[in-house]
Amino acid sequence: MDTQTNDIKLTDWRGVEYGVGSKILYPRSEGRSVEMQEGIVEKITPRRVTRYNYQARRDETKTEYRVQVRQTRSSRFTAWTENKLVTLSITCNITADLT
Repeated sequence: MDTQTNDIKLTDWRGVEYGVGSKILYPRSEGRSVEMQEGIVEKITPRRVTRYNYQARRDETKTEYRVQVRQTRSSRFTAWTENKLVTLSITCNITADLT
């Protein structure tokens, strides 16, 4: 694992902190269905993004995060997703496991 990303902590939509090694839940689409996926955070990578703000009429730079997750279980089709490594770019739907 990359040592520079081991110390990064993010918070889920409830305000619960998670980081590398944490168990999380997140929604994923499968065809026309949505299922819940469980996984372990492997890596968190920060990324500086600059976008033009049309209302303010200027560029704005902010930090976005990509979360790399090792899938463990799914609410459906478990055999297809186990132990697969995926990268989540939308982190607002992540739910940290409290146990």
